[in-house]
Amino acid sequence: MILELKKSECQSRGLHFDGPINTRGLRYYMSQWEETRYHVDQYLLNESFPMQAVTRGLLGISQELLGLTFHLEEGSNMCHEDVRL
Repeated sequence: MILELKKSECQSRGLHFDGPINTRGLRYYMSQWEETRYHVDQYLLNESFPMQAVTRGLLGISQELLGLTFHLEEGSNMCHEDVRL
C-alpha cells in the first residue's frame, strides 16, 4: 500500500519511481498513508499530546514497570534548548 502511494506521488510530480522505500522515506510515506487512509493529521494530533505531559507519562510508566528512577539534570549544556538530560 505504501509503495503504491509512493508510485502515485512520483507520477503526480513527474518523478521517476525507483521502487523500494528507503529508511528516510518510510516515516514520510507511513504518515501520508495514515492521512489518506484514516484522515489523520499528525500535526493536529501532536497538539493534543504536549511533549512535557507525554514525557512525564512515559517516564512514570518506565519507573513503575522497570523499577527505574529518573532525575532532571539542571544546568546541563545540551545541543538545543528543548533537550533535557
